[in-house]
Amino acid sequence: NNSTKLTIQFEDTKVGKIELYSITGVKILSENINANETSKSINIVDLSKGTYIIRAYNRDNTSTNIKWIKQ
Repeated sequence: NNSTKLTIQFEDTKVGKIELYSITGVKILSENINANETSKSINIVDLSKGTYIIRAYNRDNTSTNIKWIKQ
């Protein structure tokens, strides 16, 4: 897949922020999410192939981690 964008979709509007980390724990980006958004596209063209962690922070301060592999 040679996509230049990664689109992250949310089931509802509880997500307030997403962060992208390398597998070694280095934060690559942080994006705030507006209250009415149910998806967010991020530019991934400059990311190397490998494994990343997407952390979604809910507005109630809980979070979810998702493993993502760029090929």
